[in-house]
Amino acid sequence: MKEDNNLFSRVKRYSQVTTSVSSLASRFAGKKYLNLSLDDKKFAAQITQILGNLKGPLMKVAQLSSTIPDLLPPEYAKKLSELQSNAPPMPWVFVKRRMKSELGENWEKHFKKFEQEASYAASLGQVHKAILKTNQNVACKLQYPDMSSAVEADLSQLKFIFKIYSSYNKSIQIKEIYKEIAERLKEELDYRLEYRHLKIFKYIHSQNSFVKIPEVYEKISTDRLLVMEYLKGKKFTLIPDFQTAGIIDIQNYNDGIRGGKVRVRAKISAQDKNTLVITEIPFSTTTSSLIESILKANEKGKIRVRKIEDNTAANVEILIHLPNGISPDKTIDALYAFTACETSISPLGCVIIDHKPHFIGVSDMLRISTDSTVQILKKELEVKLDELRNQWHFASLERIFIENKVYRSIEEEETWEGVLNAIDEGLKPFITM
Repeated sequence: MKEDNNLFSRVKRYSQVTTSVSSLASRFAGKKYLNLSLDDKKFAAQITQILGNLKGPLMKVAQLSSTIPDLLPPEYAKKLSELQSNAPPMPWVFVKRRMKSELGENWEKHFKKFEQEASYAASLGQVHKAILKTNQNVACKLQYPDMSSAVEADLSQLKFIFKIYSSYNKSIQIKEIYKEIAERLKEELDYRLEYRHLKIFKYIHSQNSFVKIPEVYEKISTDRLLVMEYLKGKKFTLIPDFQTAGIIDIQNYNDGIRGGKVRVRAKISAQDKNTLVITEIPFSTTTSSLIESILKANEKGKIRVRKIEDNTAANVEILIHLPNGISPDKTIDALYAFTACETSISPLGCVIIDHKPHFIGVSDMLRISTDSTVQILKKELEVKLDELRNQWHFASLERIFIENKVYRSIEEEETWEGVLNAIDEGLKPFITM
């Protein structure tokens, strides 16, 4: 069944989007005119729910917005980022209808198993795991219905949303952002284009064992369905690492964003009932400063220590000898509580973007660094391409000049202008527009 951009679907989408956009507008306006802060977790959650249920371009815009440093209040960025992995999925009854639309009445004959529950749901489509008749595990990326119409309808409303938000943030360049989003969204609707990109990247990384590009099953893929090899990936979280080792508590790390903190502890174990040994120390401390903090705690009566030996050489080894009858376990707890055996570190990541400081987390730092590297590599390749084109161009001219004996026409010319005119006339037959 063909799903072109049609008037009925656009009108239906206009109705749905306008209702939601009006809801957003009224909420923003209420906050603005009542002079209330937008930094509201409940309000952020409500907006996230509205955009999540809409799917389509507006949800995509919300995802993108959450990744731009300092564009949105932290509560909004955190909530909207959840849309990237926790978007509301399309129910099974609609999935069956969509699969029938793409592969025909007997679409299930292509699969040995097709999971009803979506593995991932995003802004423009969702993914279902499946097994082919040939026992290959595949991921079926299925586009939501009437997305072409939804794109056209949503883009017409997008300017309105930007206009609302620009009243709070005058620095936003609405025109350029809108243009970029419109182009990228229309590209993302073309699954055939995505397939071609996969083929290109597979060729580029054919010699790289550490990069795996999935195979695409072209015979059962369409403009709105992409069936590809299933590659099981794992999500990762960036956490700090310290050369001094130790034990780290990252519960409040918050991706290194300003306001987060980590607690770093020394590694302490009981060698026997009267001796504790420290083999790793917290970051920002030394063996000397750590021992000094233990001695001060002992003087204040916070802990009871008989003697301390520092046997540190290539590896840390601090022996703490306890008086008879003192519990090693309780002493370890006291060391963490009253000495430098436990320290709190507050991360403060700051980068300069457009001559302005931005306080961002490590994930954003990594993304910005990666994007910057890609741009540098792209420019280097463009320079190389330009050099190769010039080489090819001059090699072609030289070849034409010699093989077609253009040089003969300039032998009898007596002026430089005449020589240039003769060359121009000799090359004219080979010029293509």
